[in-house]
Amino acid sequence: MEARQSWDALKFDLCTTVDSGYRLFGLPFLTRGEADELERELLVEVKATDPTAAASARKNLHAILKACAGRIDVLA
Repeated sequence: MEARQSWDALKFDLCTTVDSGYRLFGLPFLTRGEADELERELLVEVKATDPTAAASARKNLHAILKACAGRIDVLA
């Protein structure tokens, strides 16, 4: 249940538009389809007893974290 709640919060952030520098236009960090695919992979991993069942989901989340790490404002 905790993993699902954490994912719901993360998915909201990933689908929220990012400031593109244009006043009226923003782009989502991930498209809805990409977020849905990542969610499917994560749900497989959450339900699996084998820790390698959905290694691609873990790999994708690590890539997202690595890409964002330098831009995360811990004071925001």
